[in-house]
Amino acid sequence: MLLKNWIAVSAKGLAGIGAIGLFTLAGCGSPANIAPATGVITMGGEPVAEAKVMFHPIDGGPRNSYGTTNSKGEFKVSTYGMNDGAIVGRHVVTITKVDTKDQVKFDANELAKTGYSGAGYEKMMGPNAAKNREKDLSYIIPAKYSSKDTSGIEVDVVKGETNHFPFDLDAATGK
Repeated sequence: MLLKNWIAVSAKGLAGIGAIGLFTLAGCGSPANIAPATGVITMGGEPVAEAKVMFHPIDGGPRNSYGTTNSKGEFKVSTYGMNDGAIVGRHVVTITKVDTKDQVKFDANELAKTGYSGAGYEKMMGPNAAKNREKDLSYIIPAKYSSKDTSGIEVDVVKGETNHFPFDLDAATGK
């Protein structure tokens, strides 16, 4: 009798937990609200490799989508999983590529051991590391494209459509 009651209570509890999980997923922009989104980034007609592309939902959706261009300037965006697409709706797009040759490289294992504070961080990142992090980055793509406020690029991701977005950026004017 006791075992029978325990099984009945346990089954109800598991069903309740499962229902809560489903409602939680449904309210968080689940993959059902995703549509494939791809594109190509060029500047002056030439493909831009290794540019970071972000789709920011205008309505403040649950998360951004991101991608990185290949050697042909092509990208696929990801939101919840690799190349799954973007949340359906209107997005501001930001595109960033900076010159990394002058950026300090660091040892991730050392960072894990010592953390960001103390001699370990200064040793890896150099003297006055915190101040040096604030240096202006050297943008390969004009900096205006890196900000949601200034990129000037908006797209609509629509369920059931191709959602392929070519962007030819102007290096001289940032348009």
